Amino acid sequence: MAEIFTAFRFELKAMTKDGDEVLGGFSNISGLDITIEVEKYQEGGSNEVYSFPKGVSYSNLVLKKGLADEKLWNWYKKTLDAVIFQKPIPFKDLVLTVYTVDFSEKKEFVFTGAFPVKWSGSELNATGNGIFVETLEIVHRGITRYGR
Repeated sequence: MAEIFTAFRFELKAMTKDGDEVLGGFSNISGLDITIEVEKYQEGGSNEVYSFPKGVSYSNLVLKKGLADEKLWNWYKKTLDAVIFQKPIPFKDLVLTVYTVDFSEKKEFVFTGAFPVKWSGSELNATGNGIFVETLEIVHRGITRYGR
């Protein structure tokens, strides 16, 4: 069956010992990238260049919506305070659920060891009629994908 989705619904949850805590729903998500970094090596006396894997990198998860849940802002604020006052970073394991428009199917991505690193809001213009959009950027230590 071809997977053609006309609309998505994105939900972010934090995994806790008491169960998953919903952090909000989002209209735009980017940063679902994993890259295997390579090191190039040219053997002496040969014109061939070999590539050897040397590490894995993950792009930052970027979440956008009309207004983010207060729980996300509080997590960002705790992380900010931890950096300023040299306290432990409040890492979380996150579950991002991507639903089809009719909620009949879903895919889940788990992000381990995550913490927010950037918050930004829209430009404010009193004469405009645009909505205020918050963006939260999160770093993490890995992605696992579940679902069909």
